[in-house]
This record gives sequence, C-alpha cells and structure tokens, in this order.
Amino acid sequence: MSYIRQLRANIVAELSKNEMSQTEAGRLLGLPQASFAGRLKGRTPFRIHELLILAHALDVSVDALLHGVEEEWQADQTDDLAVS
Repeated sequence: MSYIRQLRANIVAELSKNEMSQTEAGRLLGLPQASFAGRLKGRTPFRIHELLILAHALDVSVDALLHGVEEEWQADQTDDLAVS
C-alpha cells in the first residue's frame, strides 16, 4: 500500500503549499473532515472527480497529485507476486 502513502504525501504537500486545511479540502469535495482523512489514510479510495476538484483548487495538474504513485503501485504488485 505504499502507493497510497505516495498519493497522501503529494496531496498533503499541495494542501500545505496552498495553506488549505483538510477541513477546507473536504468541504470542496462535499465531505466532512473525517471522510477526507479516511481517503488520505487509504480507508476509502479517492474518486477521479475528487482528484480533479482538488487539482483545480490547488492549481496543479492531476498528474502532480499522482506523481510517483504508479511506480509505487507497480512495486506493491511485484511484492505481492513475490509473496504468493
């Protein structure tokens, strides 16, 4: 699940740069802060439209939010195959 940590790190970094709280980000998505935090922790996956809304609000591309996520996901897949 390291790809979730990568996504979280990217989103948290952009929130910080823009001085936006998790509560404010959740509001943008129509979510309470606890639900937004659940997404950051990987309990609930982000939906594509949520990433689009965040990217727009943070003035970054969706690609910036996903930077490094694919590599981490592939590494997780390789690790899962090695364990099987």
